[in-house]
Amino acid sequence: YHAELIDGSAIQDSIKYFELVKRVATTVFQSFDAWSQSAKFKLQEELDLAISLHPEDSISNIGSVNSKSAASSRRRKSKSTASSSLSRSSTASSARLRASAKKTALSVEAFALKTRQDIQLRELLLKQTKENFELETEIAKAEAEEKVYSHCEEQSPPKPSSQSPTSHETKKELIHKNRWTSGPSFLWEAEDCWPKQPDVPVGIKRDDPEVKRARSQVKRYGVLFTCLATRAIHLVVAQSMDTDSFVNSLRRSIARQCIPENIKWLFNPPSESHFGGVWERCMRTVRKILLALIKNQPLDDKGLATLMCEIELVVNGRPITKSSDDPSDSKALTPNHLLLLRSVPSLPPGVFRKEDGYSRRRWRQVQYLANVFWRRWIREYLPRLQKWAYPSRNFAVNDIVLVVDDRVPRSSWPLGRTTTVRKNSTDGHVRSVTVKTRTWLYDRPVDKIVLLESVQMSEGMKHY
Repeated sequence: YHAELIDGSAIQDSIKYFELVKRVATTVFQSFDAWSQSAKFKLQEELDLAISLHPEDSISNIGSVNSKSAASSRRRKSKSTASSSLSRSSTASSARLRASAKKTALSVEAFALKTRQDIQLRELLLKQTKENFELETEIAKAEAEEKVYSHCEEQSPPKPSSQSPTSHETKKELIHKNRWTSGPSFLWEAEDCWPKQPDVPVGIKRDDPEVKRARSQVKRYGVLFTCLATRAIHLVVAQSMDTDSFVNSLRRSIARQCIPENIKWLFNPPSESHFGGVWERCMRTVRKILLALIKNQPLDDKGLATLMCEIELVVNGRPITKSSDDPSDSKALTPNHLLLLRSVPSLPPGVFRKEDGYSRRRWRQVQYLANVFWRRWIREYLPRLQKWAYPSRNFAVNDIVLVVDDRVPRSSWPLGRTTTVRKNSTDGHVRSVTVKTRTWLYDRPVDKIVLLESVQMSEGMKHY
């Protein structure tokens, strides 16, 4: 069609559609400047091919319309016989131009989608990922492949082959198709359905070392938390023996260790230490040497807190499994393996002598005391570990016993009769009893009472 047969409105519509195609092409070129010249040449070929389908609709022919042709078109438009013909011609021309522009735009969009998977784009993503995250080549390649597939949502990644069923698949697809066999099954479910942290019993014990404040000495209380699963301990210094101080110590321990699902309190009877055998043994380890260290050299609050941390590190380095004599075997497992991923405690920052124990620099004093604690713990405590090797008779109701009281002489221990016995639910052994004396009722563990006459002996003598 010649420009003389196209009215002004059709010309404006055609120019708009071709300008739209031109803007699309310009945007594509600006977005993919990193592409090679061959990619640009291919895109130009697509545009030329779309325009060559209808050369009469080209922008150059439309742009050749001048004022003379426009005036001639207006004069011819005044004739009634040519009016309908011009209208039909304009409508057909506009439809052709719209179809051509739409086809060109779709061709450009399809080519842009196709080019996103080009190898040059993958190399650029590979280079950027490797520079930003400093990954290995294979890991970076996997990251780049995942980015390419995420940009091309219309096309699915290559299907896995029989030799490699998980090749070219992302982690989501592996989980969705139940091919991720290296992890637990609950990872396939939502995070809300994951199993909660198991209930781990924790033992708590308090000790009372003294610290120096100004010119006076005050008492501080050490709270020991023991994990019965890993045998690790955690020491916290409490300012007093009241409930507020203990709750604050408990909150500090929870904030540093882990948040429990719930807390169930189980209180031991008075004057018993073997009920909590695990944490009592740890407390004996800490208290025996700690009191020997700071008896003649009291510390301030900060020094005591630092020394507690040093002692905690040393005690958590004890082995909880049997060590092998073979040097090729692995080392014995310690709580520090689970807490710090290493077994050997960190060395103190320097070499300290005995004179540092009387130094005014508190940090040198604390480090020296920590070294002394380590030596005495190895030489004095470890060789004297004890265990009950043989079982003994269980206490029964109406046994005649003596109640052990360290505050009075041996001849003044009260005499009584057992009224209640409490057995352990796991092994069936009696752990504590209730003793009725002439003046009072006592709840005591079995190691704090002395059996004088058993109920079986009494019944046998009575029968005799």
